Amino acid sequence: MAIRSSPSLVRPVALSLLMSTVSFLRGEVRRPLPALIALLGLAGVAEGAGFPGPSDTQNIGLRSGWNAVFVHLDPVDPAPAAVFANVPVDKVAAYFPTRTPVEFIQDPASEPWKQPGWRAWFAPGLPEAAISDLHAITGGEAYLVHATAAATWTIEGTVIFRPTRWRADSFNFVGFPVDPANPPTIQGWFAGWTAYLSTTRNLVYTLDTTERWVPVARPTTTVIQPNAAYWVFCPGASDYQGPLSVVLPHGVQGRLDFGDVGESQILKLANNLPHPVDVALTLSPATALPLAYEQRLPELGDTMRVGLTTPWRLGPLERGEAQSLRLVLDRAAMSQPAGAAVLTLSDDVGSLIRIPVTGKLP
Repeated sequence: MAIRSSPSLVRPVALSLLMSTVSFLRGEVRRPLPALIALLGLAGVAEGAGFPGPSDTQNIGLRSGWNAVFVHLDPVDPAPAAVFANVPVDKVAAYFPTRTPVEFIQDPASEPWKQPGWRAWFAPGLPEAAISDLHAITGGEAYLVHATAAATWTIEGTVIFRPTRWRADSFNFVGFPVDPANPPTIQGWFAGWTAYLSTTRNLVYTLDTTERWVPVARPTTTVIQPNAAYWVFCPGASDYQGPLSVVLPHGVQGRLDFGDVGESQILKLANNLPHPVDVALTLSPATALPLAYEQRLPELGDTMRVGLTTPWRLGPLERGEAQSLRLVLDRAAMSQPAGAAVLTLSDDVGSLIRIPVTGKLP
């Protein structure tokens, strides 16, 4: 997967976007803040002003009929007509939580987008096209995608970090940041979530080949698909993010932006599992930013900076252990006025958390 710095982009402002903006201001669109930010083209303001973040490509295999997919990138142009150009897709739907919990799941054939909280896009030429109200495809969101033929959907976009925001006592339409080369099982991913382990109820549902939502019958052997979306019931309030959780500095959303003056940023890591996990750091491309990890040397009462030019193993995080990770940007070693890279945190369970990092010279 090639990571590159995306060029400056000017997103077209269509009439449909203006209508969605007006609806938002009138309080008629209940979208999570990141989705609204992307919809209004303000991602650079709220999630790292100035220099654009690193870009990447996501390939999603679609079967003919309905697919439940999870988008990991913010598309270059978020308008559905642009995102699905040259792809045999005619209908797309997304659910944005309302004040009313989701207690029952509807199969795609029942047209759930007619219910509160749903937004849908219909391709030009369909009779329903005039009532399309899904105006942007954003990263960190789950979608129902109807394909008229089997195809590969390729998304060009910006890497973004958006943790799951659970709606308590409700089904949530979500996906997970898992390693395609080492995907965890459902049971392995949720092994640190007490509420999940303490119930006999089926909490995770997947869309099967007959386009019906069915409970995952064998969570101990069923692996999570990186590009798939699931309905997951959240019993009570929760901020569970999987085996490994990563928290950005207070007030920071979407990415780590050192700007033109910041020297260091602190990430907070936590092992949520009942056993140790091995954590590794990788920066890609390693030459884009001279980034270092500040390692403590307790026996010397000092610290040592480890350059992230090659993958670095942090070592095991013990059961329930939390750790602060200080990252330092060496501007004196920057060869370009600005740079962007992706910091990947992975563990031996199958987590793969990607955080865009940017920085520039004064």
